[in-house]
Amino acid sequence: MYRAGCDAGFVDIDTILIRKEGKPIAMIFAEKGEPVFREMERKEVDAALGNAPAVIAPGGGWAAQPGALDAAKPRGYFRLSEGACRSAAGSRGGIGNRPF
Repeated sequence: MYRAGCDAGFVDIDTILIRKEGKPIAMIFAEKGEPVFREMERKEVDAALGNAPAVIAPGGGWAAQPGALDAAKPRGYFRLSEGACRSAAGSRGGIGNRPF
């Protein structure tokens, strides 16, 4: 879990995409489709990995994309928050046509 006060910033990829697109993630996903959304997400993670050390929150979908973790591993450390994933999946069951 990210701790405030550590010597790294915090980058929330969904927040970046929401700001850039001016609409909620579910709408971006629905309007542009999963392949385009995942490419946008991948580019933002790549950019974040190239900046100052930070805790990066890309969302669970990013890590499930073929090659995403392998491409990023040389540039960072990774931790999967399984409890948060189970909780979110159990309580929401998905958002529109956006999978968990």
